[in-house]
Amino acid sequence: VGAHRAGLVFDDRDLGRFARTLLTRVLSPERTTVRRRVDGSGGDHPDFFPALAGWLAQAYVMFATQVHENHLALALPFVTLAAVFDRRWRGMAVAITAIAALNLLLFYGWGTDAPVVIRRDITGVDVSVLLAAVNVITFGVYTRRLATSSPVPG
Repeated sequence: VGAHRAGLVFDDRDLGRFARTLLTRVLSPERTTVRRRVDGSGGDHPDFFPALAGWLAQAYVMFATQVHENHLALALPFVTLAAVFDRRWRGMAVAITAIAALNLLLFYGWGTDAPVVIRRDITGVDVSVLLAAVNVITFGVYTRRLATSSPVPG
């Protein structure tokens, strides 16, 4: 009881409130259009918060323990929304979508009754290790792009 009052125990309602708050803050027009570009153009910067949410989802998948590859799907709607707002995010959206799709294909195939499409040992090194390396590189590029496009001066 004491731990729950201290905020150390979370239940499904807390997770639902967190998700609802995250989505309303990320997708809210008031939140995304009040930021101005640092480059002095004065234009709206609505792509930043969806891009940030996608980056946080990818970071969660990469750094949290016991998180499976199918959780990368959480990043897809956010980075896609960022790509809708600003075409510079399109390549990142395609890259993360391809990584997520290949991960699912490598580990789950086309389904439970279908034969394995790609043998993971075909390259001599497990293909999932190579895909993980591509994911790390993509995350580095994503981090750099997000840091240089931040609407917050600093």
